[in-house]
Amino acid sequence: MCTVTALSERADNGERWVRVACNRDELRTRPVALPPQRRQFSDCVAIFPMDPVSGGTWIAVTSAGLGFTVLNLYDASRPNCCGPRSRGLIIPSLLSAKTLNAAVDRIARLDATQFAPFRLVLLNDCELVEFASIGTAVERTIRSNLSSPTFFTSSGLGDHLVDGPRREVFRQLLGNDYPTRQQQDDLHRHSWADRPHVSICMQRSDARTVSYTTFEITPKRVRLDYYAGAPGEDAETWSLCDFRKSPRVRRESCAT
Repeated sequence: MCTVTALSERADNGERWVRVACNRDELRTRPVALPPQRRQFSDCVAIFPMDPVSGGTWIAVTSAGLGFTVLNLYDASRPNCCGPRSRGLIIPSLLSAKTLNAAVDRIARLDATQFAPFRLVLLNDCELVEFASIGTAVERTIRSNLSSPTFFTSSGLGDHLVDGPRREVFRQLLGNDYPTRQQQDDLHRHSWADRPHVSICMQRSDARTVSYTTFEITPKRVRLDYYAGAPGEDAETWSLCDFRKSPRVRRESCAT
């Protein structure tokens, strides 16, 4: 259960950056995640928090300039199914990829029957790709040039129940011509007093928003900021950076 947004902009010097923000919603009984660390995957350095149950993660960014996040997928038209492996293991299997296309190729070979339904978002500083699986096959659903803010959300109540109200907040806060980082942060801390269960920063008797993570990708570096609590709570924060592995290498299919 998560809400994820992606925001991209060109700086005054013409360089493009992308910022991804993620609320992680979890059962209250689930152990607290381990704070982010730098970990080596072949030639790439990856930065991500770790789930102590699966040893995996729901969000990561690498020195190759790639970012990843995975969300549960709850389809009301189909019975919820389980796979033998945690969805948190999907992202670590991709972190040694040096390009977006290389990561896309790996996902195409992923055995979807091993995992419960999921939505996987991966991007660089130019382009975003979304894949979805209902437990039988992995299919690409979106490939975009990040020309406008992007929104994804899920809930154990059913994705169809929360997508409408949450997406309306997204349109209000990030639907203008020049959305800012502050507006993105405001979106992720948004909560209705009378509807906390469908809010972006959510509260239920059995689950709640447990952390807020952002990462940025620029032509020269990557950075991940991890807030170990719901947005607005008093909680510890970690910030980790790394230089891009090959900033002079031509990047893939950047939109002009």
